[in-house]
Amino acid sequence: MRVRNRSSLLYTALQFTYWAECAFLFGYLVAFLQGRGLSNTQIGVSAAGGRLISLLLTPFLSSLLDRRKISFRMLACIVLVIEIVSAAMIILYTPVPLLMLSCIVCICCSSVAGSLYVILAAEMRSGEDKVNFAFSRAAGSAAFAVCSFSAGMLMKSVSPQVIPIAGVILTAVQLVLCCMIRLEAVSAAQDGAAREEAKNSGLFSRSFIMLLVAIVLLFTAHSTEGTFMVNIVNSAGGDLGDLSRLNLYIALLEIPTMLIYSFLKKSSARKFLIISIIFYPVKMLAVSLASSVPMIYAAMAFQMLSFALYTPAVVEYVSDISNEKTVAGMQFSASSAALAGMVLAPLAGGILLDALPLKTVLFIMSAVSVTGAVLGVLAVRDAEKKKGIPAS
Repeated sequence: MRVRNRSSLLYTALQFTYWAECAFLFGYLVAFLQGRGLSNTQIGVSAAGGRLISLLLTPFLSSLLDRRKISFRMLACIVLVIEIVSAAMIILYTPVPLLMLSCIVCICCSSVAGSLYVILAAEMRSGEDKVNFAFSRAAGSAAFAVCSFSAGMLMKSVSPQVIPIAGVILTAVQLVLCCMIRLEAVSAAQDGAAREEAKNSGLFSRSFIMLLVAIVLLFTAHSTEGTFMVNIVNSAGGDLGDLSRLNLYIALLEIPTMLIYSFLKKSSARKFLIISIIFYPVKMLAVSLASSVPMIYAAMAFQMLSFALYTPAVVEYVSDISNEKTVAGMQFSASSAALAGMVLAPLAGGILLDALPLKTVLFIMSAVSVTGAVLGVLAVRDAEKKKGIPAS
């Protein structure tokens, strides 16, 4: 597919509304479900189940898009409509099994939508109407910041029901935006050439597979911290108000990094990716050692050099080691690796938190993050030795 006019602006709006939705559904879903009486294990199963199903579905759906069996617009509409229905079901006071099922479907559809948006960004980056991913993602962080703070305040002062209600509204906006994006078809000959070139690409190289494993480990630790941040804040003597302010602070930290990155030389993506990988375990260890809310704020400052820097850097780096015909598949693989970590995080975190003290779980995740960082740095350097990327 190729992107026509207006698409760059629409994509920025899509990122804005998607991350606004994530601020409500993912930022406060744990607190919402705890209020409904679900245990940490039940919450972990719900979150992990949805992401696991999306992880299994996305390659199949991506293949349908590549082979032109279904249009991006049609696929996005189907996924988003199902998400709207499932989010509406969460609003109802349903029995725990049905509530868990609704959460699984909602999280699955939201995760699939996020993966589809990454694939769309890769296509837009190589099309005529190029998108500045770092800028669009910064807009998403701005939305996450505003909505994280608003969600916590609304949940505390109005009703926890604002969480699924906001999910329904913001998903509906995404549905409208997806319908507005116009994509041109690629000929069958181009499709065949892309598949042939993919066979000889770096998609299955040793260094890239090492990087994917590293991403899984980094995001397992990172997502455990994010999913159970309410537990971390409560253990430090904070409350829901502190959580909302912390989420606002974290999201605001991401914006300057992403905006600055959008003006930097993209040939330096390798260096920035290595820096971000190293700071993931630094942040995780700092959070593990935090014993008060101010110390949590200080620890989360490393978000600027970890997640905030990683997000645009990995997109540029993967584009550097791929080509126009294989970029979508490799971007999808990197996105899927992060999603795999998000699948493991709530499940492993929930089970561990029901069996072990919070601090012990955080130190375990710090060790996981260190392992991922070592593997990630080795993977990037291995690719450089094989001249898989342009010289920086």
